[in-house]
Amino acid sequence: VAHLGYTYEMAAGLTFAGCILSTVAQPFFGVLSDRMTKSWLIPAGILIGGVSLGLTGLFSSYWTVFLLIMISGIGGSIFHPEAARLVNQVSGKGKGTALSLFSVGGNAGFAIGPLIMATALYWFGESGTLVTAFLSFLAAAALLPYVRKMKRQTAVLGKEASAGGKNDWNLFSRLTFCIFSRSLAFTFANTFIPLFFLRVLHTDVLTASHLLTLLFSIGVVTTLIGGLIADRTGYVRMVQISALILLPSMLALAYVSQLWAAALLLIPIGFSIFAPFSSIVVLGQQYLRRSIGFASGVTFGIAFSFGGILAPFMGRFADSHGLIPLFSFMAAVNLLGLLFSLTLREKKNSSD
Repeated sequence: VAHLGYTYEMAAGLTFAGCILSTVAQPFFGVLSDRMTKSWLIPAGILIGGVSLGLTGLFSSYWTVFLLIMISGIGGSIFHPEAARLVNQVSGKGKGTALSLFSVGGNAGFAIGPLIMATALYWFGESGTLVTAFLSFLAAAALLPYVRKMKRQTAVLGKEASAGGKNDWNLFSRLTFCIFSRSLAFTFANTFIPLFFLRVLHTDVLTASHLLTLLFSIGVVTTLIGGLIADRTGYVRMVQISALILLPSMLALAYVSQLWAAALLLIPIGFSIFAPFSSIVVLGQQYLRRSIGFASGVTFGIAFSFGGILAPFMGRFADSHGLIPLFSFMAAVNLLGLLFSLTLREKKNSSD
């Protein structure tokens, strides 16, 4: 955005690119995960996602970059359902904590990514994006020795998990609206809050990158805390509390004029976006007990992808009316998510 002078709509279009195919493909790979064990999808997804993203800096054409980011999104859709199903099966009763630990890795990537990328671009220019290809290759190579072991374990546990339980599509549909709200908040935080720092508070690019790293660092910590608390107090309650905190925090950010105040508000915003993540995934898996891979694909897919589909429309709105009115739109979306969260309930066993 800074190098090529993209508009809000063009910048958001790249977020859309990473999400559109991922949103469609992730439930499909979830169904595939339910029907047959494909543990090799885990390193394959990492490799596809990282390599295609790493190649973006080698091209100046907007649409070439757009296509590569679309392919990168498919890598995520390949990885998440199978990986999340495995976590569900091996975690026992502490599913919130286990999925939080799993999610911490991803959120740490969101936190460290902007810092690594800004540094790489500073030293190597646009080709510095290749650092993501290198890191994904290392991660995929590290997982390969464990693929066969994971395949045996998921095959045994998968048979045990499918022996009981039933799907509750009514509760899952209500949860989906909560996921829509959180996904839009996530996309807004990832795409427009850095632009808010750049173009409203007039910080430099490196400072905006550092603040984005701060936001996702808060996310790393609160993802783990949220899972630990949810295992003790309930997954529904965690979703409701987070939605209640997000609404005033996001509105307050729009009206601050001091950088320090905006940075402080990243704490409740980060908590409310990331703390309920593992609870949402666990609830989805509770509601669709016979389709855990599909539930994981939808909860992960929509959680990170749906907001990206609407990002270009949000960008066009910001281009026409400015960023501050976009905050009001987000407040309305957050309110809708809060209302739907109040209709959820726990399902602790198959007879609920």
